[in-house]
Amino acid sequence: MKRLPRYAKVEVVVLGIIVPTTIAGYALYFLLQSKAVFWGRSSVVYYQGSDAVFVSLLWIGLSLLFMVHFLARPLRLLSFAQYKLIMWVPVILLATGLVSAIVLV
Repeated sequence: MKRLPRYAKVEVVVLGIIVPTTIAGYALYFLLQSKAVFWGRSSVVYYQGSDAVFVSLLWIGLSLLFMVHFLARPLRLLSFAQYKLIMWVPVILLATGLVSAIVLV
C-alpha cells in the first residue's frame, strides 16, 4: 500500500473492508433469522422464510462486489483477466437477488 496515494488508501479501507463487512454482517444477521429487507423508492418490503434466502443474495452480492472492486483492484491482488472473471460472481449474485426481490413481491 506504499505506492497508493492517501485517498486511495482510505478508499481501500472504507469501501473495500468496512462497508462490505457491514453489509455482509447485516445480511447474515437477517438471514439467520430467516428475514430479509429490500428498500424501494417509496416502500420497504420484508421477506421471510425461503424468500429471504434469495433476497439476501442481493446484499451478499453487493458486499462481494464492493470488496472485489475496492480491495483487489487498487492493490493489484489479481491480474486483469482474473479480476474480470471473479467480478462475474458478485454480479450474478446481485442480479439474482434483485430479480428475486422483484418477482417475489
